[in-house]
Amino acid sequence: MAEYGIDTSHFKQQSPWRKYTDSAIAEAVATSTTLREVAQKLGVPPATGTLSHISRRIAAAGIDVTQFPGLNRSTTDLPFTTEELKTAAAATQSIRAMARLLGVGDDGRSRGRAQAHAPQARN
Repeated sequence: MAEYGIDTSHFKQQSPWRKYTDSAIAEAVATSTTLREVAQKLGVPPATGTLSHISRRIAAAGIDVTQFPGLNRSTTDLPFTTEELKTAAAATQSIRAMARLLGVGDDGRSRGRAQAHAPQARN
């Protein structure tokens, strides 16, 4: 309907997924660095399904997310040398503490990236 310019604002039930226009999503993306931030700026809980939906809406609208670290990358990279990672791992007791020490964002994706590169403990 939107593609043909047909007004549906009078419909009793609107899909909750279309609550935000592409331009509202684009504005939230422009001032965010994660999907979680985008959801929060749109005023929705950043639940897994919501984040997946927002991600699909972003892709469908062709909105640039190059400022989102790790999104749409086939390989994981961190701005740390192996030696920096080893030092941080030796100085902490958890991935979360290691991430904080390195200044990595405190979210699951960032911690997962750090953990993937952390040196494995040897017995």
